[in-house]
Amino acid sequence: WGNPGDQHATTGQQTPLDHYHGHIAMSSPVTFDLDGFDDLERQLQGLEIMAQKRVLTKVARESAQPLLPKMISNFEANWHSESGQLVNSFAIRVTTPKNATFADVFASVGVFKNRRLLDESGKSIDAPVYAYWLETGVEPHSLAASARRKTKKNSGGQSQGNKHPGISAKPFIRPAFDSDVEKMLGTEKRLLGELIDKELQRYARGAKKNAR
Repeated sequence: WGNPGDQHATTGQQTPLDHYHGHIAMSSPVTFDLDGFDDLERQLQGLEIMAQKRVLTKVARESAQPLLPKMISNFEANWHSESGQLVNSFAIRVTTPKNATFADVFASVGVFKNRRLLDESGKSIDAPVYAYWLETGVEPHSLAASARRKTKKNSGGQSQGNKHPGISAKPFIRPAFDSDVEKMLGTEKRLLGELIDKELQRYARGAKKNAR
């Protein structure tokens, strides 16, 4: 929704980890320097591109997984989704754009558009828009003419005023991220080591078999 924040693994040179991104659905970017990942980066560079993508895809998905239930729990503690549209639109999406020269992996956690849920809810606004309003708040504002007419009709013909009172922000996405970031980075480091070792063992077995 809008401009998602980016979690970038950054180093002094271009490596596979420079193209590993975690998108957290929030309005301001967050950037991390991943200390202690130098050896893992060098090992990852030694793998073939497809192996790098396999490793980074699994790392991205598994390290982001704990964020999802926390976001949903935070949302349910502060808000009520009457139609179920918003609460059922939380998801994790991991994508690997086609690129033959480096492993580019994106993990996104948050609220996503879902046409089926939108149609079933009878709403005209996508869930990520609602999520943005609830996460960041909405200032009091004048209602559009159509909204004023609808308000007047639903109130028995009595005018309810020309302003929306606004919405106080009760964030549920950013707090989940902030509370879990250290654990998430620790999971990334552990998984990178384990999965790189598995790929190296796979390569060694293949090389041994081909040498026979």
